[in-house]
Amino acid sequence: MIDVYHCPKCSRLLKCEGVVAVGDCELPVFQCEDCIVRRTIFGPGTDAIEMAYTFCVDSAGRCFDPTEDLGKQSDRESTDDDPDPCLN
Repeated sequence: MIDVYHCPKCSRLLKCEGVVAVGDCELPVFQCEDCIVRRTIFGPGTDAIEMAYTFCVDSAGRCFDPTEDLGKQSDRESTDDDPDPCLN
């Protein structure tokens, strides 16, 4: 598992803060306290909160932000561009 990774926003080198389980895979989670993002995590019409930029890295080394779509209604279909956390 990846122990260190650079922040995709500011390139700061970060240590793994923990893991998240997705199916049979465990993905490392990183947080950059220097990069603050606003997220509406409690649904449409609620206030956005500021939080440290949080992202995961899949087994292919691609990072993605699991909080990016929190609180948003999604009608998009799965695409080939979506990260596959279990990709080897």
